[in-house]
Amino acid sequence: MNHSSFYRRRHLDSHHKDSCDFLHQIGFSIDDTSARGSGRQDVCVGAGGVDFRLEFKTGDGPSTPAQVKFHREWRGRKIEILRSLEETKEWGLRTLHELTRASDPKMLASKGAAA
Repeated sequence: MNHSSFYRRRHLDSHHKDSCDFLHQIGFSIDDTSARGSGRQDVCVGAGGVDFRLEFKTGDGPSTPAQVKFHREWRGRKIEILRSLEETKEWGLRTLHELTRASDPKMLASKGAAA
């Protein structure tokens, strides 16, 4: 299948494929949920035992009414909106760093000592 025509046909934002590829390369599991509709996020990603929901937007592209409704009613972790490949890279690297620090025994010990 020609991926570029596949992504255009589904009206995905311009950095969707590149963002998914990057996140996968740095260690995230990727579940592309963009075809499910109903305003759901574009992808669900996971790393370090934690799941994240991501919505890709190009530039200042608006959310659809269905997306606004879904995001407002979602009771789980906040859905992150990433507006460029650069923003995705920053988010992915920062998130992996935070997950690594949180799982560091020294960090856990210092948090436990403060409690």
